[in-house]
Amino acid sequence: MTEEIQDSGFPLINSDGLTPSTNTQNQKNKKEKEKISTKRKVLISVNDDILNAANRGLYESIIYQGEPCFLRCYNAHRGDDSVKLFSLEKVVTLKDESLNGDTKKTKYKPKDSTLEALPFELLYITGEISNAIPTRQELFDRVLTIIESYVDLPRDWSRVCALFVLLSYEQHKFNWLPYLGVFGDTGSGKSILAELLSYLCYRGGYFIQANSANIYYFLKEYEDTVPTFAEDETQGFEKDTEKSKIYKAGNSKNGKVPRVLTTPTGSKLVVHPVYSLKMLAGEQVPTVKGLNERLLTINMAKGKANKDWYARGKEEMAALKELKMDLLKWRMVNYSNQYPNDIQATCRIENNLRPLRTIANGLSIEGEFEDWCKEAIKKSQNEKKETLEGCVVEAIYELVANGNYEAEKVLQGQEIKKVYISFDDIWEKLESVTYATTDGFNEKLITNEYGEVSKNKVGRILTDIFGSKTISRTPNGSSGVKVRYRVFDSDILGRVVGNYFDEQETERLKQRIQQSS
Repeated sequence: MTEEIQDSGFPLINSDGLTPSTNTQNQKNKKEKEKISTKRKVLISVNDDILNAANRGLYESIIYQGEPCFLRCYNAHRGDDSVKLFSLEKVVTLKDESLNGDTKKTKYKPKDSTLEALPFELLYITGEISNAIPTRQELFDRVLTIIESYVDLPRDWSRVCALFVLLSYEQHKFNWLPYLGVFGDTGSGKSILAELLSYLCYRGGYFIQANSANIYYFLKEYEDTVPTFAEDETQGFEKDTEKSKIYKAGNSKNGKVPRVLTTPTGSKLVVHPVYSLKMLAGEQVPTVKGLNERLLTINMAKGKANKDWYARGKEEMAALKELKMDLLKWRMVNYSNQYPNDIQATCRIENNLRPLRTIANGLSIEGEFEDWCKEAIKKSQNEKKETLEGCVVEAIYELVANGNYEAEKVLQGQEIKKVYISFDDIWEKLESVTYATTDGFNEKLITNEYGEVSKNKVGRILTDIFGSKTISRTPNGSSGVKVRYRVFDSDILGRVVGNYFDEQETERLKQRIQQSS
């Protein structure tokens, strides 16, 4: 694959000595020998990273002098050194030679960034920039300063927001992304924070009360890259099931939502990739089950910021645009660099925090952020324990910890694979955990927190969360009447407990099971 860069009319940001030949006759003769099929595409981002490309590079659509153009980042040699250089291009043409000698040529044009809250705009051309790309630490500090200028937030959450911005430029490197939820009363600053972050994030779009069709359209427009979607005044998750599907699937890199569309010729199955960093703001946290677990939730309160976001002037906007361009250049220079995959995650909150912890690695705030993450994980586990499902898990945990169970090996000498717990024991322990009383028939628990809880409801929780099954058997060492038991897979039992208890407590439970005779 070779590459031909069209004459753009823009000056190069750097003179790299790799300018294509200007021998017009040679180029004409060469073109006459080629069988060329030309396609045209309008794209936000082009990544030509084929190893044998003559002048490969990464291209991002930006605005310069009021018109869209490509900012190109590519490798060049300065003596024995390899450096990253930038140039501006109006059009990029890539040629792909097939095995039979035919050449396919695709012409790429930059796309207008009309859906972005603040498009990338190059205000002026600088000279040598190979050594002028800000470090991750410098960018973090600048982003943090701007956030703290316009929004009155606790320091810990300001850091989370700054890391969120940096993550948006590196999100293509992760398999799972967190969502940021900003909730509070009117006048709390939630809309300012949502709009500000959409300005700073990579390809950030800012929308009010978006529906599923709006989100599909936005993601389709940026299908050649991974944008950031921000929604304010969010509502309708309970009614718009399609919207809920997007958010539930969209933080996984392989997340796709299938839709059946009716056409004049019949039905058609369309699969929409929905992976991207997302942020939502509103007065109330969505009640859709499963969505809240994907959120890092900021509860906003009224405060007083140092600067008025809505009174920002030309100088403030110029500073925002300059910062965005530096963030973009940082992304382009480091596009192919991978992070070490050495941060383990065993539950949803740890999965949510892992990308931010990865970005924070090596920054000055790394130690403090790690401490905050530990507290956030513990808080999340405690909140889950306070749900009815959490109470059931706690009841199971206490029964196993106290030895009120029976264990079975699949084969002699193997690890314990099955754990049996009497349903009556589970029911009695749940009564204690929830501080409940029973009705006259012992068929329901009467609780202050969860209302009436039936045995059928508890059974569904045991099936849905643990995948446990009901069997009837006589207790070990007994020849009496059969008792109703719940049978658990020990591996699944340990994993579920790990979502509600810390690592040490979970490990103690696993060891307790394997020590059974």
